[in-house]
Amino acid sequence: NCETGSFTTDSPTLMTTPSGIVDFADGRLHDCDFENGLCDYYNYNWTLNRGPTPTNGTGPSRDHTTGRGYYMYTEASQRGPGDVALLMSPYANVSAPSCLQFSYHMYGADMGRLMVYVQNGTNGYYSPFSLLGDQGDTWHTAYVDLDTPAAQVMFIGIHGNGDRGDMAIDDIYHISRTCYPQYATTDYPWWQTTLPPSIITLSNFALRLVDGGYNYGRAEVRVNGEWGTVCDNDFGAPEA
Repeated sequence: NCETGSFTTDSPTLMTTPSGIVDFADGRLHDCDFENGLCDYYNYNWTLNRGPTPTNGTGPSRDHTTGRGYYMYTEASQRGPGDVALLMSPYANVSAPSCLQFSYHMYGADMGRLMVYVQNGTNGYYSPFSLLGDQGDTWHTAYVDLDTPAAQVMFIGIHGNGDRGDMAIDDIYHISRTCYPQYATTDYPWWQTTLPPSIITLSNFALRLVDGGYNYGRAEVRVNGEWGTVCDNDFGAPEA
């Protein structure tokens, strides 16, 4: 806000992105934010949804991408204990090492288990990620390093013992590099270089908060090695 000099974010105080992290390789075939459907994923028992899930005390109230878009979730009230929901990506040749990033929401007293399986093309499937139980009413982001070639990714939701077990996933990204979670933002993958106009392109500039706290303060951007604000240092739209 140029009048008050304030800026609020859930992201870390200082965010930077290493140069050159733009190689999606064939892993882009696994990328999906569900804003335009299922991205050729095979779906069994997951539901595309916008807004809150029908059952109180479980599930997200909004998607992870924009807060107004779509995500996939499992409706616990329609399933029995141990029932399985499967979301399976298209095939892609993603060399090792690679990083699988996705956001998940697991809130509810009857929450089951979320598992990720990876098909490595030679030795079948293995599971690099498994999480059980209530993780709180918030979206979390996982960064999973894969040290073998990844041909296919599967997200498996195993239902718990009651209706309050709606789990959700959103914003799946897969890149042929190791994970760099210290460079991640809360809303976009750290390697993405084309963002909506309201978001700073972190591949060229850095953002920090000053005269505040962890998630509030005055926003400054660094251009050509110098820090300044859009309001006070004649930085225009290309810089911010």
